[in-house]
Amino acid sequence: MLGGPHADEVIPAEVYTRLAADLMALDVPVVADLSGPTMTAALAGGLTVLEVSLERSHRRRPSGVRR
Repeated sequence: MLGGPHADEVIPAEVYTRLAADLMALDVPVVADLSGPTMTAALAGGLTVLEVSLERSHRRRPSGVRR
């Protein structure tokens, strides 16, 4: 289960790419609860399941875009 801070100051997003890729290479299921740059990085490494919060996605909606 990958989760954690959403700021590069704590853990660089690239760490999630490497960690997800390494686990997938070992046939370990990778589940993530992330958003923003860390979510994008983990997706690049490969995931089995990604939990995306509808609430978080609505808060980050660009201005002018309707639900």
